[in-house]
This record gives sequence, structure tokens and C-alpha cells, in this order.
Amino acid sequence: MNEHGGKINLAEATITQLLIPIDDFERGVAFYRDVLGLRLLFAAAPQMAFFQCGAVRSQPLADILKG
Repeated sequence: MNEHGGKINLAEATITQLLIPIDDFERGVAFYRDVLGLRLLFAAAPQMAFFQCGAVRSQPLADILKG
């Protein structure tokens, strides 16, 4: 439901960016780059790295809040 009480129709929606939480930044970057073959756009260690996957940009985020 949207803020007006109506149903939301995502049938024609397009995903442009994803955020994927990860526990280990370096291992996460290596996995998405080396195993999945996604092109690394840039990294802002230790928190963010951006990868290109077709028209979708994914952002694995290190879980820095676990202390």
C-alpha cells in the first residue's frame, strides 16, 4: 500500500541500485569482482564499494555497526 492507501504496482519498475550488507569488506569486494565477475566501479573502504551489473549498480556495505 502507498501513503494514500492504494496498491503499489511495480510491474514496470526498474532497479538501478542495490545495497547488499556484508561482514568482511575485502572478502566481499573479492567475491563480487573475482567470483561473480562484476566490474568494480570504485571503493570507499572500509564501508562501500560500487559494482556494475548490467544497468544495475550494486553496493556491498561492510557491516561496521557490529562493533
